Amino acid sequence: PVITEVANRIAYTMSNIAAPRDRPRLAAWIRSTFGPPLAAIGVTPKPGDNDEVHSRRAALISLVGATAGDNAVRIEARALAERYFGDRESLPGTLVPTVLRLAAQSGDTALYERFLERARALTAEPEEHYRYLNTLSSFPGETLMERTLTIALSPEIRSQDVANLTRGTIARADVRGKAWSIVKARWPQFLAKLDSFQGLRGVVGTVG
Repeated sequence: PVITEVANRIAYTMSNIAAPRDRPRLAAWIRSTFGPPLAAIGVTPKPGDNDEVHSRRAALISLVGATAGDNAVRIEARALAERYFGDRESLPGTLVPTVLRLAAQSGDTALYERFLERARALTAEPEEHYRYLNTLSSFPGETLMERTLTIALSPEIRSQDVANLTRGTIARADVRGKAWSIVKARWPQFLAKLDSFQGLRGVVGTVG
């Protein structure tokens, strides 16, 4: 859907183009512009929703909850994530990555441990495994960011997965400088684990 592309472009603008002093104003505009359409379809899926509605909901949740930081949307997304932990059938697949990422963005160490535990337990189910693994880089704060980078270099993470975890941490405006400093300080280790030129280029390209 067009709204997905719009959401991606606005998120990129918020993270990489907008000056820090302008981000609160941009966030307010996102909430006022896209909050009403999200309210109209609701954060929680309804019986009978088709794939187009699910995709639209995911994009709007990402915009309003993740990019603009709307607390009400984040709280509701966390509730959906908790429900998904106990019942994988409770959410359509289109919505799961967005809900988990949003829950992670306001999560704490305890939730991080749950995500990590799920990722480790679900290696035999790649789609589900990566839903949790790749979301580790979304958790807030420098402590969990550093832990994610350490995990990325550990033997349990395959070479082809290092780039996604590393890019995810560097892409976050709140810890980008610190994350890049850590990557540079441990560059020989990252270089040894990055599986190809594409992975290397992707990590460096995230910094700009």
